[in-house]
Amino acid sequence: MKILVLVFTLLFGVFLISPLVSSCISDVNCPGGGGEICQHDNNQPVIKVSSCVDTVCKTEIIRVVECCVNADCSKDQVCDNLDYKCKGGSIYPTCGDGNVDAGEECDLGNQNGKPGSSCNSVCQDVRVGGTNNNVLLIAGAIIIGFIILAIVLSKKKKPPLME
Repeated sequence: MKILVLVFTLLFGVFLISPLVSSCISDVNCPGGGGEICQHDNNQPVIKVSSCVDTVCKTEIIRVVECCVNADCSKDQVCDNLDYKCKGGSIYPTCGDGNVDAGEECDLGNQNGKPGSSCNSVCQDVRVGGTNNNVLLIAGAIIIGFIILAIVLSKKKKPPLME
C-alpha cells in the first residue's frame, strides 16, 4: 500500500509540473523572451525569434548574420552584438586571451573548451542556460511527492472508539 501511495504521489507531482516544462502562455516564456536571439544553426550564425503558438514555443530563423560571438570573426576582430558584424582590427582582444571582452561571457584562456571547463571554445559560459530546467522541475516534483508521502504516512490511524 505504501508503495502504491508513493507511486501515485510521484506521478501526481510530475503531472502537476509537466505542463510547466513543455508549454508556454506567451512569447515571454520562450527562449529569448520572444525577442531576437543570435545562435548558431549548423555552424552558421543566425538570428532566431521564438513565439508561443498553441502553448508550444516555436523558434524560426529570420536572417543569417556575420557573427554571434567573437569566435565567428577573424582572430583580430570582435563581433558587434548590435548589428552582428565583425569589426575592428588588431587592437581588439580575442576569445582565448584570458580576458572577458565585449561579446564574451567568459574567457579562461587555454582552458576554454576543455573537459570540465565552464567556458567553451567561443567564450560562452556553458553553465548559462546549460542547466536542464526540466530536470530540476521534475526533481522538485519528486521531492514534493516524498514530502506528501511522509505526511500521509505520519498520520497514525486512530483506534475505533469503544462503546
